[in-house]
Amino acid sequence: MKNMRISVAAVVMFLFVFVSVLALGQDKVTLQFKGEQGKILKYRISAGGAMKMDLNGLPMPGAKMTGDNLSGDAEFIAFLDTISVEDGTIVFDMRGTIAKIALGELLRLEGLLGDTDKSFISAKVTLNKFGKVEDLTIESSPMGEGGIGEGKGKDMMSGLGIDIGELAMGTLLPMLVSVLPPLFPENPVAVGETWSQSFSTEDVGLPFLPKITFDFKLDAVDKGVAKISYTSKGTFDASFLKSFLAMIPEIPVGENTMTIKDIKLVVPWDIKGTMDFNIEGGRIESMSSHKVFDIDGGASIDFVLPDKTKKGWQPVMKIKIEADSGAKFEGYGTREEFDALTPKEEEGEDEEDIDEL
Repeated sequence: MKNMRISVAAVVMFLFVFVSVLALGQDKVTLQFKGEQGKILKYRISAGGAMKMDLNGLPMPGAKMTGDNLSGDAEFIAFLDTISVEDGTIVFDMRGTIAKIALGELLRLEGLLGDTDKSFISAKVTLNKFGKVEDLTIESSPMGEGGIGEGKGKDMMSGLGIDIGELAMGTLLPMLVSVLPPLFPENPVAVGETWSQSFSTEDVGLPFLPKITFDFKLDAVDKGVAKISYTSKGTFDASFLKSFLAMIPEIPVGENTMTIKDIKLVVPWDIKGTMDFNIEGGRIESMSSHKVFDIDGGASIDFVLPDKTKKGWQPVMKIKIEADSGAKFEGYGTREEFDALTPKEEEGEDEEDIDEL
């Protein structure tokens, strides 16, 4: 009788474990972006933060500057027109406009940036189903235009022969986008499971950014919405600049010459965020993140005066930045709303065509 009770208990325990394993298997979900051609997704995007700084010997020798609660925030409205959906690849025509820019919550600046009811930025974005940006072309923005393989921009520093628009939009931005990993794993995940995604600019031959890793966790699935949390923590150390400085000779500064002997820039970061992902709709419902950056920098610089005497300059900076950002899906936009954000370049082209007629 005793053995029978033990056997029954063993069978019950086996069935419990078996059913639990099945339940875990059923809880696995596939996280993939989806799209429907012709649909226009509307998002409200927010970004803001505060900075505390302590500068010694900056921005010039002998100067001191401190600041606390230097804050600002901004809101943007973004429309993503789904141009095509094919083999898990979605192409969006994205247009965005400024809703608000404020300093210290009171000084509103968006009116200074021109006609904000027109497109502030327009771009073509190609996204695969796992969230990897496969192509990005900026068609218009305050910095100019550009894309992977091409770059156009307004010459903002003609005196130095540097085209900032082309550098930022035609080179750096596409380069950074090309190394970004997909957001989601290819395999289904269960509640409680984690995955990691990493990237580095070393992948494209530039060592100026370290390997950055984001760790994700599927915390729950509630009414078809995946609740995801993510973190990233690390340190950027610009020690590679020292070898670069070794190749720079004395720099003329008026009648003096300047030699940068040493430089320090260390930036630890700590990022924590959450995301709500609509599994059936294949879209982000909302996401938010809190970021902390502690910047510790300085340099050792020698000046040689015309009488050959030397004077040193040792600037030091300590800056702490805390920033918050988020995005929220506000439903589907209308064709009228989207078309109202016609980039100004397109309007100018239309006017020229009319003049020619």
